[in-house]
Amino acid sequence: MRNKPNTRSVFFSRALAVLCVLGASSVPWGDAGAAGPELQTGVAMRSWSIDWDDDEVDVSQLSVPVLLKSPLGADGLGVTLFIAGARSEVDGSDLAKLGAATDTELKFDYLMPNERVLLSGGASLPTGDTEFDEEGVVVSRAVSNQILGFRTNRYGEGFDYFGDVALAYPVSQTISIGAGAGFRYKGKYDFAPETSSALLDFDPGEEIFVSGGMSYLGREGTATTTGNMDITFRTYAEDEIVAEPVFQEGDEFEVRVTGSRRGERWSGGGMLRLVDKSDHEFLGDSELLAFGSPVEDVLLGNVTAGVLQVSFSLGFRVTPAVTLTAFAHSSRFQEVVVAAPSGGDDLIRRGKAAAHEPGLSLAWRARDAFTVHLTGSGLRGWAEDGDITIAGYDVSAGVAIGR
Repeated sequence: MRNKPNTRSVFFSRALAVLCVLGASSVPWGDAGAAGPELQTGVAMRSWSIDWDDDEVDVSQLSVPVLLKSPLGADGLGVTLFIAGARSEVDGSDLAKLGAATDTELKFDYLMPNERVLLSGGASLPTGDTEFDEEGVVVSRAVSNQILGFRTNRYGEGFDYFGDVALAYPVSQTISIGAGAGFRYKGKYDFAPETSSALLDFDPGEEIFVSGGMSYLGREGTATTTGNMDITFRTYAEDEIVAEPVFQEGDEFEVRVTGSRRGERWSGGGMLRLVDKSDHEFLGDSELLAFGSPVEDVLLGNVTAGVLQVSFSLGFRVTPAVTLTAFAHSSRFQEVVVAAPSGGDDLIRRGKAAAHEPGLSLAWRARDAFTVHLTGSGLRGWAEDGDITIAGYDVSAGVAIGR
């Protein structure tokens, strides 16, 4: 049986894990050195109503994510598996639906015996769908929208693989500094743009990142205080269609600061995240990536913007088994600037946007290794400098089994 990790080990593994997750994937990987297997799953519904001029489009998604984490035989070695199924709809002038599973994310972590180096690597297995009919193309592009924040924003891509390394060094008993680096190789897959009646060979650009950060873990009686600050730089290779460059995503600079304090009855936390993106650029035949649906046309599609995000939470333990938490998330997206392929001073500009989400969450720990979560929130925001309004709701129920 694996020994329970001590406080020092948990501190280093958390510091290292934070550095690594900033790099390769948006999947919610757990901390290195998990005490035992854990299964997380549930069901979530997110729905938006988008209004501009005299038009309205509703975009909604019902998703079922499954996350499995487990230590492996060797001490310090763990594996994480993530897959989701989602049914999404775009209801405008016509009703378009898409139901499918996503690609399967498989990730391995190894915390070396010195507890200062964390190695991670894995792959995204192409179990999802990429060959959509006209309805599927409209829906898949709508849910990929960054502003709307859907849990399943990609149904399928090619065979990706990734690797990271993170180093942590203790400055004191409570503070550790670290650095990390990694890559994500993105495999080719068939792509169906609305401007073509045939499937085309799409080769997305690879991603490389470097990061550095600092972590704090302090204890005062029964209270625990944590803090993390991380800085990450990402750069991307060109996207290609049929071996021809079509799009260059801008470089990305990210700063993330998080903090929390937990006592016997109360807990609170906050997060500040700033992402600055340099200008994107269409290359060659940009019509192959033309905006296709009304939702994509007015809400940026899958072209990402820089963002300022702020989150707060305040939890109260109602009983030893029940915790009620109030939270609020707010995101403000910078103007997207895409350099047109004609060069010179020609630019494609998309206006600023914002999205806000206040809500409540209830957690019931039925027994040591079984927890139920219920969450509900309201959604409001705007896009294109306020010319478009968006509003909706998000509800979810989930369970965590193990650890």
